[in-house]
Amino acid sequence: MLSVTSIFNFKIACIQLLWLISLSNLKKRLFQSKQSILFNFSMALLY
Repeated sequence: MLSVTSIFNFKIACIQLLWLISLSNLKKRLFQSKQSILFNFSMALLY
């Protein structure tokens, strides 16, 4: 059985990874609509 803290840490790691991917995509294709929506959605999840 996974502990609550390890599950929480795994979720944090996934969120950080998604955020980094979104950020790099945003840099590559600045203000392209789909990437901006993805980035804004992930930012909304973080805060």
